[in-house]
Amino acid sequence: MIQSKNMTKEEIQNLFSQRPDECEYSRDWCRYRNPEEEDTTLREQSKEFRQFWHEKILDDNYSELSESDMNRVILFFDNTALGSREFRERGGVSCAKANIHKTLWYKALRDLKDKQDIRKVVNQILTEEDDGVITDLLNKLENINRGNGLTSAGTIPLSAILFTYNPDKYLSMLRFSDRLALIDFFGLGDSNGYRTYGEKIIGTNRDIINSFKEKFGVDTTPYRLTFFVYCQLDGKYGWKNSVKSGITNPSRRRFASEISDGLNFSLQRNKMSESVRNAVWRRDRGQCTECGSRENLEYDHIVPVSKGGSTTARNIELLCESCNRKKSDKI
Repeated sequence: MIQSKNMTKEEIQNLFSQRPDECEYSRDWCRYRNPEEEDTTLREQSKEFRQFWHEKILDDNYSELSESDMNRVILFFDNTALGSREFRERGGVSCAKANIHKTLWYKALRDLKDKQDIRKVVNQILTEEDDGVITDLLNKLENINRGNGLTSAGTIPLSAILFTYNPDKYLSMLRFSDRLALIDFFGLGDSNGYRTYGEKIIGTNRDIINSFKEKFGVDTTPYRLTFFVYCQLDGKYGWKNSVKSGITNPSRRRFASEISDGLNFSLQRNKMSESVRNAVWRRDRGQCTECGSRENLEYDHIVPVSKGGSTTARNIELLCESCNRKKSDKI
């Protein structure tokens, strides 16, 4: 892996100027894709999503969301959703690999439809232009929605909705862990400065876009930038792996440990089978094994993966976010 300190502005600009199919560092998954065409498609899908938002979410005359209604927009959010292959074959483009189960998407969308306080705040978030105001609104949303589908999976659902509604403003990079790794590796901001829910979404979005423009001269759309950092930039510099190695700051070491141990809900889904998740949920009765809370639950490895722990029901327990963090502080 090339060290970040050896990078130059010219190297980054040269890498960005190359098409994925002509860049030797492009990842295999992106080599034959056209991000400019996909950007255009995403803008068209944004129009459809805005229509869905106004006619089916905001309009009280539209009484209930059907699964068909929701399945269509979930394809905009998540390229692992049911039907995503056919969606891509027809020319559709999903925001990212969210790895969110459809029941959680259903829960989030129905909350938006049925709960007026949540719907009102999210609509303000989508239509507001000032980043500071949006940050405050996101923090407010987390407080009133605590434990429900819209924010219980971290920043992923809201980031997907924000991008789909406004791809000209927001990155399609959904995971806070990836944003933090990118910021750390390329020196795009203070990685300790994103403490609130709103800062994790808006602060990282702002710092990544602005810093690539000001530091490296890469002035492009948020989707094109996201595509570039995952395709060519990660292919050359391996920045995604930097969160697991070469970290000297103690707080960042702990963060890396959390990621590798699967404490992040969305990342755990990649490591854990559906049967294991169901078995753990039934055994622990859908509540934190430490305090009994049923809110902000996470699947936690009892013996961390980094220390040889297995991803089996015997080695996994349900913990609420608070108890999980207390445990990680002791490791």
